[in-house]
Amino acid sequence: CATSVGVAEFSGSHASQNDHQDLGNVSSSKPRTLAVDLSIWICEGLTSFGMSEQNVNPALHLVFTRTMKLLHLGLQLVMVIEGKRRIQNGADDDDKFHKRRSGTAFWKACNDCQQMLQLLGVPVVRAKCEGEALCALLNERGIVDGVISNDGDCLLFGAKVLYTKYTN
Repeated sequence: CATSVGVAEFSGSHASQNDHQDLGNVSSSKPRTLAVDLSIWICEGLTSFGMSEQNVNPALHLVFTRTMKLLHLGLQLVMVIEGKRRIQNGADDDDKFHKRRSGTAFWKACNDCQQMLQLLGVPVVRAKCEGEALCALLNERGIVDGVISNDGDCLLFGAKVLYTKYTN
């Protein structure tokens, strides 16, 4: 709970059993499969001035470097891409969902990242609505050991283990 973790907690090479128990007593083994809320990474890439100065496609670059780092640690990944419909918080019960705009830089980046990840052999799933809701469902059902996302809604959707503020 709000404990910083590093490479040792994922690789299992330097962490003791007590170190892992301090991470929430979720499981006695190290996390091996993580769901990644990819929309967070894509938005980071698209909004970073420094990355856009250095890279032609900053979102693709960010997703590639972070994915390769996690794969290098021996983790299995399930990348979750946001759906084009969002859960509506308004009082209009007749229209529970509304469509987002299509054709934006975000959706192009989602498609580019999906294609790249599939070429790398990394599973990619597209949520019908909120990506963090699907990540949470995968974690809640035991399909993945944890979720990487900066969106705390993952906890509200039922995720048991959430890793935030991920950097290489």
